[in-house]
Amino acid sequence: MTEQSRFTQHADGVVYEPARDLHWTQDDVAGGRMTHADALAAVAKLNAEAFGGFTDWRLPEVEELFLLADRSRCSPAIDITAFPTCQSDWYWTATDDASEEKDEDTGHSDYAWIVYFGYGLSSFSLRGNLNRVRAVRGPARQ
Repeated sequence: MTEQSRFTQHADGVVYEPARDLHWTQDDVAGGRMTHADALAAVAKLNAEAFGGFTDWRLPEVEELFLLADRSRCSPAIDITAFPTCQSDWYWTATDDASEEKDEDTGHSDYAWIVYFGYGLSSFSLRGNLNRVRAVRGPARQ
């Protein structure tokens, strides 16, 4: 990592962000696009395998993931030294779209927030759509 980088390599495949005390998966989880339910299952698999020595991985909140976006860069809009395989694509978050009512069975709305690392944008997506996943661990933003 460069001296100016706000990230350090913690372990193989794990990047540490000291300012926010967060650990991130360096590469996409499961390597491809998936539904929100599959994203949750992929993160659960990281925990079952104790990826990087940790068992408390989760989907990031939209605020956490959005702060990874570096709008001084484009395609991808992220520190590519820390995240060299990041795609210029949409990534899931754990944040529900508050404009939608929550389902009584799941406790979630039909839409979740997503972050686009092509230009550093955010929006929301139907949970059945296919997006990428970057997992995080550390104190959740409340």
